[in-house]
Amino acid sequence: TRKNKDDEDDDEVEQEEQEKRWKKALSKVLPSDARKMGSIHWLCYNSHYAGDALLCANMLLRQFMLEMEEDTEEEEGGGEEAKSNIKHAREKMHSAKVFLDWCLPV
Repeated sequence: TRKNKDDEDDDEVEQEEQEKRWKKALSKVLPSDARKMGSIHWLCYNSHYAGDALLCANMLLRQFMLEMEEDTEEEEGGGEEAKSNIKHAREKMHSAKVFLDWCLPV
């Protein structure tokens, strides 16, 4: 009926907006990190692999954090290399945030 049609339209608009936000967030993620996130997302299609997906998600988040920590530890020298390391650490932090907000298996 009419109310169901309106609800479907609202859901469709909301889904389109969410997809735009996802694409914007993903555009700032390193391609290699995006591939890693996508590989875990595949494990979520079958509930049988939910435990594996959660373990892999944990490993990926740890990897993002460790890479970020390595870059911030190397920044003490100063100069261009330190700026590059800080930029890379920020990219890894963004990847972790995007993964938590959009990809983490629930």
